[in-house]
Amino acid sequence: MAFFWVNLGTSYQEVAAHNFLWAPAYVVGKNGKKKTNAGWDSVKEVKAGDVIFCHRRQNIIYVAVARETAYPAKRPQTRTFKPWNDEGFRIDVDLTILAPPVSVAGFKPTLMAIHNQECSPALFTRTGDTAQQYMIRLPLGAGALILSYLGDAEVKVCEQVSDRQSGRLTKGSTRETVAQARVGQGQFRDDVLALWQYACPVTGLSKPELLTASHIVPWSLSNETEKIDPNNGFPLSPALDKLFDRGYVSFDDQGLLLVKNSALNAQDQQCLGIAPGSKISGLNAQQKAYLARHRQLNHFLD
Repeated sequence: MAFFWVNLGTSYQEVAAHNFLWAPAYVVGKNGKKKTNAGWDSVKEVKAGDVIFCHRRQNIIYVAVARETAYPAKRPQTRTFKPWNDEGFRIDVDLTILAPPVSVAGFKPTLMAIHNQECSPALFTRTGDTAQQYMIRLPLGAGALILSYLGDAEVKVCEQVSDRQSGRLTKGSTRETVAQARVGQGQFRDDVLALWQYACPVTGLSKPELLTASHIVPWSLSNETEKIDPNNGFPLSPALDKLFDRGYVSFDDQGLLLVKNSALNAQDQQCLGIAPGSKISGLNAQQKAYLARHRQLNHFLD
């Protein structure tokens, strides 16, 4: 699964009515020469099961899951912009319409701080404006971040991805158990708390009612076994849970807390109660493997 962002203009109604995205292969300039751009080139990279966030006017209005790999297709009759040639690429999609739409303002600060430079091309400018490209490829961590803001629609989208990629639930698990694990509830929460003796392994907070069973590898990027694996979780105190979930902090193989200093200055860290030298003791091999993926997703350099 890969993630993409598409900026929709007047075609947003056509997308909802006919369940496809289209972009020209090139335009012909005034000098008669062909011109293309990275935003159109990204369309050709989309494969079956990839997720595309459809953006319009500072909101995610739809989430599209590609039914198949992008393919060459003639320009739709509804596209009348004369500089566009007839040659292009089309993506047929399963569409989830978000009602209400999800505001970009909720996740933009984190995406800019953690993932923006890994987008291709960069999604936001230095001033926070959305890049004027048709389609942008997002890193996995950015995709998981946006999905986490979709509420119950996240489950629907991930089920569509699983269907397109012929995924199946692991024997013995149920969709309800897997869905509960998404928000750190149900059997997953019970198992994570028990594994860590009902205390935060970093701060030592031992009030289970205040702890969050946080996935190490995000729920949306985990397979069906990993979604409910207690080794893929920590029972974290509230502030630490949010920092870890959003990718501001991680842990190395020795359990030492890693802080993304470019996103959190010294004052921020002090206000959040981040203690220098904090660590998790007793990590097993499975937890280390999950943490390696967490560091990669959030661009911590090993």
